[in-house]
Amino acid sequence: MFEDDKIISDQEIVAGYKMANNIIIERTSIQWKSPVLGTPTRRAPEHYFGRTIHALVHGEDKIYRLKPDEIPLEATEED
Repeated sequence: MFEDDKIISDQEIVAGYKMANNIIIERTSIQWKSPVLGTPTRRAPEHYFGRTIHALVHGEDKIYRLKPDEIPLEATEED
């Protein structure tokens, strides 16, 4: 292990090397879905169905799909 591990909290050790947490959010989108079949979908809180997040993680493209119970419609940066 490295002696300065206690100081650097935003880095992780992988196979004996330090790697910075490189995460770049490229774009996000909100998903909407009508709760009642056959009715039109609207941009309303009761039709909120989750988010899709496209990010670049350590140089690799990743897609994350989050459901409403994982991230609320009115989410902040802390969420």
